[in-house]
Amino acid sequence: MCLLTFFPPGIAPELSALLNGARVNRDGHGFAVVTADGVLVGRGMDAEEVLDDFIAVRARHPDRPALFHSRYATHGAVSIDNCHPFRLGRDRRTVLAHNGVLPRRVRPAPYDPRSDTRIAAETYLSHMPFGSFDTDQGRRGLESWLGTSKLVILTVDPTFEQNAYVFNEPGGIWDGGIWYSNPGYRPPPDWALLRARAWLYVCESCGAVDFSRRGRYCGRCGWCFACANPFPHCDCTQRSDTAPQIHSLISTVESIRLWSGSPPYRLSEPTSQMSHLPSHRSRAETTRWCAIFARPLRAMRAVSSSALPAASFTCSERSYTHARIA
Repeated sequence: MCLLTFFPPGIAPELSALLNGARVNRDGHGFAVVTADGVLVGRGMDAEEVLDDFIAVRARHPDRPALFHSRYATHGAVSIDNCHPFRLGRDRRTVLAHNGVLPRRVRPAPYDPRSDTRIAAETYLSHMPFGSFDTDQGRRGLESWLGTSKLVILTVDPTFEQNAYVFNEPGGIWDGGIWYSNPGYRPPPDWALLRARAWLYVCESCGAVDFSRRGRYCGRCGWCFACANPFPHCDCTQRSDTAPQIHSLISTVESIRLWSGSPPYRLSEPTSQMSHLPSHRSRAETTRWCAIFARPLRAMRAVSSSALPAASFTCSERSYTHARIA
């Protein structure tokens, strides 16, 4: 999907981020910069040439909003005519750029070389079907029509209250004062590292791959990467009443697992099934790790018998002693 980038006044472009987006979205590039005389627009198929022009123009006009767009074609021909941004109707004072797929109403008919965004700019949004962008009703109407898509409008038309509008802004990412429509500006992943630690990103329950996972749960099925239990049987959610000593011991066990590079341990599997362990782990090394895990678990049993009722021990011993991966 395309990468749309918005630069507020006074913010300089991050060239490396724009290059990252251009490498993935290769179907044309364009920019728009608000100046004292109007909106300066540049478009082209060569990413480096367009970026050079944009950097030069932005350096001359740093105190006004700007945008940059790299296209990934979903509708319409791959040509400079379909490169964003587009004029809003025939008005040279207002341009827009878009990231996503627009509703069927503005998708091209067979043999129509125009993109959906170009059609929307020329024939639909130019009539302001949702009302003024400066009203809550107009903004909500347009954002509802966009769905998950994002839209940036730059204008010097005095009938607008602002020079820049970002629609569905929460769906994007603010990074260093710059708004990006998606994570496509980030550098490509280190595939060697990802292969070595793939178990951190691949759900063992449903097989989903999520390199941007922020929590312990799979975003698709809810499987827990920490205790290796499927939803809704996660042991981690039942630790809220556990004493601080137990939290510390559990953190120690999880830290050892992460530091060692071992995959999460499965439930209800005997430790004797060493043939299923990763090839880079020897039997002796696996036995040593099991012994390391056993020490905090013995301490947990000691604490439980003296300080806590047995019912509070919901993170069971078997969650950490059984060392087998699927």
